[in-house]
Amino acid sequence: MTNLIFYYIHKQFTGSRQTASKTATLPSVFQYIVSFLVLINPIVTFIYLQPVIKRMPYRELLRVIAQGSLVALVIFFIFSVIGNSFFKDVLQVKFESFRVFGGLVIAYLAFAMIVQGRTSLITYEDDHASIANQIAMPLLIGAGTISLSIIIGNNYNPMGSAFILSIVMLINFLALALLTAFQNNIKRYFSKDFDNYMEAALRLFAFFAGAIGINMLVTGIQNLMH
Repeated sequence: MTNLIFYYIHKQFTGSRQTASKTATLPSVFQYIVSFLVLINPIVTFIYLQPVIKRMPYRELLRVIAQGSLVALVIFFIFSVIGNSFFKDVLQVKFESFRVFGGLVIAYLAFAMIVQGRTSLITYEDDHASIANQIAMPLLIGAGTISLSIIIGNNYNPMGSAFILSIVMLINFLALALLTAFQNNIKRYFSKDFDNYMEAALRLFAFFAGAIGINMLVTGIQNLMH
């Protein structure tokens, strides 16, 4: 009975774009959500937001994060709907070429994080709209997340794509809100080693992101060869 329910929901999400077999179930949705969360990684975002967190009131910070997340969500959804057509009809290039490039970018950034550690990507500015844009890009929007948005759009109809992307951004926002709210408690728990633990976490998650990047690269090359 549970499998039938999963299949029904999956069928509603895939609609006319369904490319998976009839045995595909809802867990594939969770796989996309997890992969997306690994790429945008709220813990890494929390680390990079430290210059802003230290200077901005909590409520205002949440508003700025929400703005940046909304901008990213809209862009992800647009690419999930028109991504293939954009590359095929406008740019006249195969999407697999972008997937290969996206995989290379993710792998390079992951390697840089592992070797160099944390570098500042966001700076505090009085114009909070500018901070929201910095959160949207480069922290959330990149070659990897755009590629994954297009892949999601290839497998699900717009309603399914919107659902997956919305869940991802909601989880990311809630995780950032909780991490920021309990930042002082976290720092007290780790005491003077807080920065070192954050640096280690950044490098650890970079390994997972790098694996996703290499997988995108290999898959893109295989599809181009076929």
